[in-house]
Amino acid sequence: MINQRQGSIKDSQLGNKVLILHPGYVAGKLGVICGQEYQSNQRWLIQVDLEDIVVSLTTQEFHVLNLDGKLHEMSGSNL
Repeated sequence: MINQRQGSIKDSQLGNKVLILHPGYVAGKLGVICGQEYQSNQRWLIQVDLEDIVVSLTTQEFHVLNLDGKLHEMSGSNL
């Protein structure tokens, strides 16, 4: 289940698609949530699509996408 507030994820599920916002070298690319970092409850491991890399991101550095590839509505406004 996704919390609808920007910058937070509640009970995030493995495999959720995301749009990466930062850092610059992967910004604008799509990725998949692989899991939460072992020693941090604030960082998520994201496998970048079409790349052979995994990045560790905070929830402010990506947006979760709906199954249809569109951004979730967050904070009551359409993105």
